[in-house]
Amino acid sequence: MSSTDLSQSLLISEFGSSRDKEKMDLVFSNLGSFLNEKNSAHGVRSMGSAALNMSHVACGGGDAYFEFGIHCWDVAAGYLVVKEAGGVVLDTAGGPFDMMSRRVLCASSEKLARTIAEGLTQMELQRD
Repeated sequence: MSSTDLSQSLLISEFGSSRDKEKMDLVFSNLGSFLNEKNSAHGVRSMGSAALNMSHVACGGGDAYFEFGIHCWDVAAGYLVVKEAGGVVLDTAGGPFDMMSRRVLCASSEKLARTIAEGLTQMELQRD
C-alpha cells in the first residue's frame, strides 16, 4: 500500500443497487471527475462487493475505493482489513469514518484519500 499520485492510481468504485436518478447522476459525475484530461486516475474498476473492494486496496490490488449508499454490514470487515494493512479509511468528505453514514473512502495513503475526497461531489443519505 503506497500510491499517493492520483495519475498512477487504480480507483475502485461501485454503482450500487439503487437506480435513483439523483444517485446515479452522482455516481457518474464522481467517476467522470477522475477520468478526464485535467484530473485523471490511471484506471477504474468495479468488482461488486465492498469487502472485496476494500480488501483489494488493503493488499495493493487497487489504490483507493469510494462508494455512496453502502451499508454498515458491507464495510465493517473491510474497514478492519484496510486499517490492519496500514491503509486509511475516511468519510467521502475527508472527515473521520462513520460506519452508519453509508459513505466510505479508503486508500493506500492519506494523501491520496484527501485528493480523492476533494474531487468528490457529496451526497447525504439516510443513516443505517
